[in-house]
Amino acid sequence: MLYLCEDCVQVFQLHSRINKPGKRVIYCPSCGDNLEVVEYKPERMGNGKVKIKWTDEEIKLLKRVKRGTLDPHQVAIMTGRTINAVLKKLERTTHR
Repeated sequence: MLYLCEDCVQVFQLHSRINKPGKRVIYCPSCGDNLEVVEYKPERMGNGKVKIKWTDEEIKLLKRVKRGTLDPHQVAIMTGRTINAVLKKLERTTHR
């Protein structure tokens, strides 16, 4: 399950501590806060069989990641894709 810290704009997987039996408190690994953490569901998540094409604007965002002006998790949020999709596309475009 993915979570988004709206405070530091970071997407991460489950980092939690069991506070009470059966109830989990989710903490951001970057800032340690739990108040601004919400569940993150990418808008454009495919089912594995249907590929969602990358637009020219999204490719420009990937180029900004390569230059270091954006982080991959920021591009994932901006494009509505998963972090893994962004990282895989970055890997494929750097090998060309």
